[in-house]
This record gives sequence, structure tokens and C-alpha cells, in this order.
Amino acid sequence: MSARLVKGSRSRSSSRTGQRTHERDVITSPVVGARRRSPFAAAGALVLLGAAQRASAQPLSAFDLRWSAPAGCPSGPQVEREIAQTVGGRPLRPEPLQARVDVFPSEAGGWKGEIELTASGQTSRRQVRGDTCGAVARAVAIVVGVAAIAETFEPPPGPAPPRPPSAPPEAPVLPPPAPPPPAPAPAGTAPRPIPLATAPAPRAPAGPRLRVAIGGAAVVDAGSLPAVAPGAELVVGLRLAWWQIEAVGTYLASESQALSGRTGQGASVWMDAIGGRTCAAASWPAIEVGPCLGGAAGWLHASGYGADVRYTPTALVASLTAGARGAVPLARWLSAGAGAELVVPLDRPTFVIDNAVAAGKNGTVFHPSPAAFRGSVALQVHF
Repeated sequence: MSARLVKGSRSRSSSRTGQRTHERDVITSPVVGARRRSPFAAAGALVLLGAAQRASAQPLSAFDLRWSAPAGCPSGPQVEREIAQTVGGRPLRPEPLQARVDVFPSEAGGWKGEIELTASGQTSRRQVRGDTCGAVARAVAIVVGVAAIAETFEPPPGPAPPRPPSAPPEAPVLPPPAPPPPAPAPAGTAPRPIPLATAPAPRAPAGPRLRVAIGGAAVVDAGSLPAVAPGAELVVGLRLAWWQIEAVGTYLASESQALSGRTGQGASVWMDAIGGRTCAAASWPAIEVGPCLGGAAGWLHASGYGADVRYTPTALVASLTAGARGAVPLARWLSAGAGAELVVPLDRPTFVIDNAVAAGKNGTVFHPSPAAFRGSVALQVHF
């Protein structure tokens, strides 16, 4: 038994890779200067000069914003302007405030922002959500602006209490002493820092944004072999946002085909293949649905029976695949799904039995269909 292989053209694909940049922007508070008046005496000049030096030694308030968001979202300078509007004319915290913000699409729909605030050795993490990236940016500006505002202000001392009316000249009475003014805070002492979080901060998502998926599927194929064949698939993939790139290994169980008119002669044919595909998924709370495109290289193996000499030829078959699939989450780490694919072989080998019909002639046992349909039911584990 021998095989004749008609080779077809093979497809090539290309991919684009994107880069994501981070920008760092810093806003500092206005510098508060001290005005000096002309002294009338040497002692007054020394007092004013010491006060000015103590005022200039005060630490200046600042916050450091590290903003990371996909293209199409507000930029770092735009978010800084929103923060400035939130702060208004209120004084900032005396110690530097560092804010690190990452914005990305949420797997449950909409957008999500993760905020990390650090000041005075304390770190707080927040999380905000919104229907659009702009809504998340505005929420981030409010959170960072409120955290940057100083907690308390020292009110200026009030006016001295009025002196009581003077007694008659013949019986003068001295006024009671005025209450002492409140002791001023020591120079250079910063206000007590406001805690960054008064309630437990929400936990960050357990899984990373780039996840690994491993799964298996039961397969039914019609068209690749002489009859409808069961099989199995093993899938290893990488999931990023709405996209999943997968490496796929496929096995189709053996199916037999008898030579037409000669039931005693024929062949059993089975197939194994390796390939890959890329799938997109639109997410809803309870389901994910999306299209898939891919390709594979497979090996058709045939084993003849009923002939005087038995051969086991093998033919290489390249194919393109296109289809769709859906998945339902069963747990945070497990999902079940189903899919359907159209498989178009680029090579269609013909398997024949020599001298099967008459001397010097050959009999065709199997020739693959121009297209095959493949359905699958799968389980996937996510890390």
C-alpha cells in the first residue's frame, strides 16, 4: 500500500506587538516666601531674621504621581490638573506623598484603577472602578487630592478680652489679668500626619493580569478521516485582557474505510496534529464569547488490511482553522466551554491499494474532504 501526496500552499501570519509606556509627573506646592520689614532696632532685626530663617526651613509639601494607563485614556498631566482642582487653595501635607496608579480594562466589564499611596512610611492601597477610563481617572484624582490635603490648621489667636470699665476715681479698681495666650507650637514642628486609610483597604486581585490557562477537550471531527471520529485536545494558553493565545495538540481516533466493491480490502486511518490559535472574548458577568483563528500541521497515518503486503504510509497535512467558542466560569480558577471550528486542509493526500481492482491498476481507499467540521467541549484551569 502506498500514498500519493498533493502539496498545497501554506499560509503565513504576522503579528504586531505593542509597547506600553509609563510616564512620571510631579506637582509641588507653591514656595512660601517670607517678607521682611525694615527693623527699627538691632534687636528687632535679629528677631525677624531668625523667624524668617525658621519659616524657610519648613519642609515644602509635594506629591509624586506615577500614572500608567493604556492609549486613549487621560494622560498624566490631565490627571494632575484634576488633582489640583480637588486640592484647590488648601495647603498640602508637609511630608511628600507618593501615588502610583495603574489603570486597565476590567475582566468583568468597564475599567479598573489600582492606587498605591505612600507617605511617612505608611502605604495604603485603594481600588476604583468606572464604566470608562475617564471616569476612573476622575475618581483617582479625588482620592489622591484628598490624601494630599493637610489634616488640621492652627487658628490665629483671637482678640484679647475687653478690659472692664474703670472704677470711680475715688475707688480705682485694677482690671483682672488677661488670660495667657495659647503657647505657640515650636518652630519647625510639622502637623501630625493624617493616616492614609481609616478602614481596611480592599485586597488587590488574586490573579495577575497575565494568566496561564491549561485545559483539555473532548472532540468530534467530521471530514478529516473516513468517518465521524472522536478525539481529544490538550491546550496551553496565555490570557491577557480580552485575548488568549493557545498551543493545541489534537488526536483523532482511527476510522476504517473499505475499498469500494472489495470489502475484504481497505485501510484504517488516524490523525495527530499540533498547532496554535488566537481567540478574543467579549466578557459578560456569566459568559465569555468570541472568535478564534489558527492553523495546524497534522499527520495522517494509514494501515492497510486485506492486501498481500501491508504498508503504513504517513502524509503531512497543513490546515487553517476558523471558528468561535464560549466559556462559563465555574470558579475563579476554573471554566467550562464549548467551541466549533471549520478546518480547511491545504494538502489532501490520496491513499490507494496497488493492484486492488485488476492487474496494473490501483484502488483509492481514502481522500480527505475539502473542509472538515470539528466541535469540542472543554474544561480550563487558570493560574
